Amino acid sequence: MGGLGRPPFAVSKPALADWLRTTLSSRGERVESMRAAVRGTRTQTRVIETDRRRLVVKMFATDDDFARREFDSYQTLARHAPGVIVPLVAMDRRAGYLLLEHRDGLDLFAALAVRDPIAVMHALGDGIASVIIDTAALPGSTGTAAEERDALIAKMPLLRDLFASARVALPAATYDSIAGLCNAVTASPTALTQGDPAPSNLLFTDDGVRLLDFEYGARRNALFDLAQWYVRIPLPLPWFDALSTRVRARVVAAGVFASDDDFDAAAVQMCRYASLYMLTWLPVTAVEERDRAWVGDWTVRKAFLSTLHRFIDASHAPEKAALQSLASAMQSRWPEVTRFEVDWDGLIQSRRS
Repeated sequence: MGGLGRPPFAVSKPALADWLRTTLSSRGERVESMRAAVRGTRTQTRVIETDRRRLVVKMFATDDDFARREFDSYQTLARHAPGVIVPLVAMDRRAGYLLLEHRDGLDLFAALAVRDPIAVMHALGDGIASVIIDTAALPGSTGTAAEERDALIAKMPLLRDLFASARVALPAATYDSIAGLCNAVTASPTALTQGDPAPSNLLFTDDGVRLLDFEYGARRNALFDLAQWYVRIPLPLPWFDALSTRVRARVVAAGVFASDDDFDAAAVQMCRYASLYMLTWLPVTAVEERDRAWVGDWTVRKAFLSTLHRFIDASHAPEKAALQSLASAMQSRWPEVTRFEVDWDGLIQSRRS
């Protein structure tokens, strides 16, 4: 990505306490306490108590593309779709500070532990649909999506290598058909997307769902985020069907897609793209001799086979036949993997206990 490696924010960046004092005094608030910073991969966050409310400040250390996407996404959503984010209080791009209201709520696993799963999927679907509807018509660059397309095209030889290592034939026409999926990420309609949907990047509140974390936010195919719940965070298929149906009903009614059929065709294409991306991203060669954990008891081998089978389900001949042969070869190589879907029941039960 173009901005990776840019330097830290300006040396004259104000200290957090000074910035908060100046920012909040104009709103008639004063800081009463600040909790210790919680360090993330690229950021730190602090919970701030004022005399009126609780806030969260997110602090970026480096002026890079992750910071740019976060600020751009929050600025756009605060203006056009404020109901799907935690309310934005203030931001300072120069200093790398993002100030948000604190909201109580549940992440996905916690919500599923206490609420009906279909109701949870409908709430998530409303959040995804609202972002699509409210940002599809806005102008914006698809540069990030184009970079992601080009990066995936460059990784396509890995797919050939994967088939070759499994001693499975990959006809040229089938390879070309699969390679054509690389363009799906830039296909219209486009909208602002979260880019990194995950159970921890959702906050279920009494009035719906709020999306958190837009470090990967960018304009892409409008169904990019939806497809991630099919492949990268593979929901049980009845849940995904409820989620997809909810999104389809709203975005078709809003005119973003002309018909249910148009939506379904675009969703299938985007799910196939997401599957292809995962197959080239997962470190399969690194776990040829020994598997490794990834999320809970969901290992890299399980994730690979889950992705491959969902790719098969979304494909048509001759892609389906080639992918089925690859799945059979890999399952023979990894006979210990008898169940490869995420143990959602176990994850939810852990939140209940």
